[in-house]
Amino acid sequence: ADPSKSTFNIEVKTENGQRRWLSWLELASITASPPNPFASIAGFTAADFNVLAEPGLPPEPLAATVVSPAFFATFGINVALGRLPDADAYGASRDRVVLLSHEFWRRRYRGDESIVGRSIRLSRPEYLGGGDDGYRVIGVLERDTWLFWKDFDVVVPMQAELARVNDPSSGLFERAVARTAGGADIAQ
Repeated sequence: ADPSKSTFNIEVKTENGQRRWLSWLELASITASPPNPFASIAGFTAADFNVLAEPGLPPEPLAATVVSPAFFATFGINVALGRLPDADAYGASRDRVVLLSHEFWRRRYRGDESIVGRSIRLSRPEYLGGGDDGYRVIGVLERDTWLFWKDFDVVVPMQAELARVNDPSSGLFERAVARTAGGADIAQ
């Protein structure tokens, strides 16, 4: 196997050996720690969102993937329509954006390309601050994009209240995956 294309799970465990979620600060610390054999490190978690009723469309539960800034580069994920999120879409930002899975876009919006740039109302889980907000659709992922579980509807950049982002004990990322840099192997 080409080591420059290898990915590895990163886990943090409690003193009892139980896997636990990573905080924003822990993920940033792992990414910045020299020497770092990884080309990129991404954090993500599955979350339940809901899209609220829209004219002619009922409310609907959604399977979401909430991601860190390096997620798309780590997995080589791209969009079929629109663009990927920029750095301002993460952390304690208030500019909420969303990417739609190709399948969700076809099913709910019938492949309407004008969805990019429009706002849809999503409700998010309490640990992400709860509430119902408008999320600007910035892109539609490529057909057959795979995100660790079979069905997902949307990808949302990780945003949380500033206090949670800066709290080292506040687990926001269920999982982290790293892609090795060219020439690095697992022993490094």
